[in-house]
Amino acid sequence: MHRIAMITTTTAKKISLVTWTIVLTLLVTSASESCIICVPLPRITHADLLLEHESVLLAREEAEEPYSFTSIEVLKGPFDQQDIKLFIPSNTRRMLRVSPEDTIVLMRRTAKAEWKFLTYADPEYRKFIRAILSNSGSWSGAGARSRRITFFAAYLTHNHRGLREQAYLEVGRAPYASIKTISASVPREQIRKFLTNWQLIEWHSLYILMLGQSQHPDYRDLTYQKIQVAARFGLTTNLSAWIAAFIEANPDVGIDTVEALYFIPGSSTRAELEEVLKGLSVLGSEAP
Repeated sequence: MHRIAMITTTTAKKISLVTWTIVLTLLVTSASESCIICVPLPRITHADLLLEHESVLLAREEAEEPYSFTSIEVLKGPFDQQDIKLFIPSNTRRMLRVSPEDTIVLMRRTAKAEWKFLTYADPEYRKFIRAILSNSGSWSGAGARSRRITFFAAYLTHNHRGLREQAYLEVGRAPYASIKTISASVPREQIRKFLTNWQLIEWHSLYILMLGQSQHPDYRDLTYQKIQVAARFGLTTNLSAWIAAFIEANPDVGIDTVEALYFIPGSSTRAELEEVLKGLSVLGSEAP
C-alpha cells in the first residue's frame, strides 16, 4: 500500500487497466471464492448448522415443567424420546406460551452430545427449514454451490423477515459472478428501500452490488453521488461496494473517475485506499 502512496502525480494520471490488475493480484487472493465485501459477521448460517449436526428436531416446552421440552417432530437423525432439559431465552419462552402453533428448533452433533437451541420457528420458518434439509442433498458435488445459491436467492424477496435474513447471509457470501446473475431477481425498489434503513447499514453491501447492475439512469447517478460524497468527506462505510457498483454502472468512465478521486498522491487515507482496492478486487475476481 505504501507504494501506491508514493506514486507521482504524472504517473497516477497514466495508471492503466493492466496496472490495476497487477496491483489487485498482489494485494488480494481468493477473491473468486466468495464476495469479500458483502456481509458482516456472523457468516455461519442456520443452513450450515442444520447440515453439520446429526439430529434436528422441533420441540415445545412442557406446560407443567419449565425448561423441559418435548419433541414435536424429528426433522433429521436419531432421537431416543428422552426428556430434554434446556435453558432458552425468557422472551422465547413467552413467545411459545402465547403462540401454541410455534416451536423451537433444537440440534445436537451426536447422540451423546447435549441438545442446543438453534432458533424460534413459526409455521413459515419450519417450512423453510424442511426445504433446506430436503434440498441439501443436492449441495454437494459439481455445481453444488450454484444450486445452493439459487435455492436461497428465491427467498430474498420473501415477506418473512427471518427467511430474508438467512437468504441474505447465504447469497452474500457467494462469488460475485453469481451475485450478478441473480441481481435482477430482487426488485430495485426493494433494494432502494433496504438501503435507506440506516440501522442495517453494515448489511448494505450486497444490495449495493446488485444496484450496480441496473441500467436505470437514476441508479447510475446514485452510485456516482455516493462515491463523490465518500471521497469528499473521507467516508469508508460500504465504500468498497459503492466503488464496484459505480464502475459496473459506468463502465466507460468508472476506472478514470475512481483514479481521479482516490489515486492522486495525498488525496486519500490508507483506510480509503484499502476499501477502494477491495471494491476493485471484486470486479477483478471475474478476470481471467
